[in-house]
Amino acid sequence: MINTIIQGRMLVFVQQVNVLLYYVRKLPFVGEKIPYRLYGETDIKKAIGAIPVVFSVIGAFVGTFLYFLLMIKLPANWIQGFWEKEGIFVDQKAVMVYLFLIFSFLPGSFLVSNLTEGAKKDYVLLHVMRIPAVQYYRSKMVLKGVKDTICFLVPLLWFGFGAESALFVVSLFFTRYIGHAGILQHYRHSEKKGKKVFWKSLGKTFLMFGIILALGYGVAAAVPRLFFDRYVMAEVVVFLSFTLVGMFCFSKVWKYGGYTIFAKKMVSLKDFLEQDDAVKEARAADVQIQDKDISKEELRSRKYEEKEGYDYLNAIFFERHKRIVSRAVKSRIIIILAVGLIGAVALLFVGEQMKQKTFEAMTQMMPVMVFVMYLESTGGRICKAMFFNCDISLLKYGYYREADAILKNFKIRLRKLLMLDAVPAAIICGMILLWTLLCGEILAVWKVIPLMAGSLLLSAFFCLFHLFMYYITQPYTEEKTVKSPIFSVVNALVYFGCYLCLQIQTGSWLFTLGVLAVTIIFIPLSYFCVFRFAPKTFKIR
Repeated sequence: MINTIIQGRMLVFVQQVNVLLYYVRKLPFVGEKIPYRLYGETDIKKAIGAIPVVFSVIGAFVGTFLYFLLMIKLPANWIQGFWEKEGIFVDQKAVMVYLFLIFSFLPGSFLVSNLTEGAKKDYVLLHVMRIPAVQYYRSKMVLKGVKDTICFLVPLLWFGFGAESALFVVSLFFTRYIGHAGILQHYRHSEKKGKKVFWKSLGKTFLMFGIILALGYGVAAAVPRLFFDRYVMAEVVVFLSFTLVGMFCFSKVWKYGGYTIFAKKMVSLKDFLEQDDAVKEARAADVQIQDKDISKEELRSRKYEEKEGYDYLNAIFFERHKRIVSRAVKSRIIIILAVGLIGAVALLFVGEQMKQKTFEAMTQMMPVMVFVMYLESTGGRICKAMFFNCDISLLKYGYYREADAILKNFKIRLRKLLMLDAVPAAIICGMILLWTLLCGEILAVWKVIPLMAGSLLLSAFFCLFHLFMYYITQPYTEEKTVKSPIFSVVNALVYFGCYLCLQIQTGSWLFTLGVLAVTIIFIPLSYFCVFRFAPKTFKIR
């Protein structure tokens, strides 16, 4: 089994080094020094493979730590603080243990089982290199279990769990085999693919995640009496029960004799290629226009014949793709109105004390609006639509990649994005005014002016950010994939930064001035960077 693990890791090493070499060779000055023949030097690539392995290990630890922080620690901290304001003491560690159990055990065991990945690596090792299926799957499950055990041990110890951390991670290791056993049992009696074991559609997948989140956060936030204190003996009984059931499943999984048939059903070249094509189509499905979306009248329309150049091009684009654009805007408007009106109705029935607390919370909500307005922005989706329905064809011509042309298009598109996102932002401001009126604080409306101004500024900032990232990185390919690692990393960091703003507590005036300053600085900086660098980066990948 150890040899199987080593062979699998060596294959991953070589693939990762190929990717690393590809991007290093793209770097200015350094890339031209890297000879192309390195792609064929297997021994050298195995040695260099230590670099992505180190990053992979660090990434696993960091990813698990962030998961524990964002999904368990911070929500538990918020729940404790919320009930303390109401005079009710809640043990934060009890909440953390509950969330850890709900999110990471049975749901995690079934949803993250690596038996059903069907990755290209699996196909190569099982059907090309012909590694015995029983050895491959045993090693794969053990390696995943050990990795999860070690990675979860770090945040558990970091956040103050002592000796019980050992029980938690051992229980987690064996609980993973409950999920493995369930999947294998399904294959014993069914001809379905592993990807359809528990759900057949994306909607059902989201429903399952919704139920898990509601069971976790909903119960923890609504039933504080369950968390007045830590019931250590009860925790021990629960985790030992999971461990014993998991050990039983471990023995069944280890002795399972149908791995060869399982591998043939799970990993075939046809299924892999079909799945890859389906994923590519799904990535662009939400921004691709259909024939039914454009009428003959719209094609013959002379509505914009007074315009010329790139003004005409973009006017025609947004006119013909208005259904895609409007769907993005309308969905956000519906959500904003639903939340705003539900809150308004609730304010009609609460007491004066709750109204006062609500208004006070609104005056301190500016950091929260950073995350809200990031989610509200339609810039990312519209930029994606621009590429797949317009730029993918025009980028093949040199004139379209010239600095002047790029800057003209950038300005025109930025104006349009600002107008589109201003509508949801204005409705948010209207909901803020409505809540202020219902709280009986209309004379103190000046206190929420920073919140409304900040919402509009953030709307403009994120429009500019998405368009800037599109022109500077142009991450999309003709194969409908995202190829730019810089694009993915920067977006992940921005999302994480916006999420962390939920934890900031400061006055709205100060925060709004900060947002204004950042936006003012970012505008000329983005124009300069687009003019200077986009002619090289704005291209088909």
